[in-house]
Amino acid sequence: LNNAEIGQMHSLCESGEILQMYTGFGHAINRKIFLEIGGYREYFMHMCEERDFAMRAWRLGYKIVFFGGIKVLHRRTPVGRNNDRNFFYKIRNTIIYSYKNMIVYRLFWLPLSIIYMLLFWREANGRRMIVVRAVIDAFKTIFINRNEPSTQMNLADIIEFRKKPIR
Repeated sequence: LNNAEIGQMHSLCESGEILQMYTGFGHAINRKIFLEIGGYREYFMHMCEERDFAMRAWRLGYKIVFFGGIKVLHRRTPVGRNNDRNFFYKIRNTIIYSYKNMIVYRLFWLPLSIIYMLLFWREANGRRMIVVRAVIDAFKTIFINRNEPSTQMNLADIIEFRKKPIR
């Protein structure tokens, strides 16, 4: 990030503000709490691991708090920044995250979302096979990890959770 991007990010929220979730390039978590919550799920190797962890922390009564006075230098590497790879994991991990954490999504929105991605999503133009592979891999991962505890939130919990900002 350059100085303008850092300043822009800090202007989005106030120090001490409780957030819904966070991005992974600049955060600190107490190790004991991190392990109590279960850490990051290994199958989220790229995208959604922070969102999933924050959801599980929230359900256990922890809060995500923004501290604006801390600066993190995040040196992005071009290695692994393949657009098709990112697109694959964006779809795959969003499906897994939603299936594991939101019962409403699982029952109603998931089938509709998959149909929408395949038929109408502009970002998927020319990459429909990536969508198909991501959906198949998501369900394979869900099946392999079917005995893992989930963090199912009911509709009232989701509404309360969604009231908090995302940063």
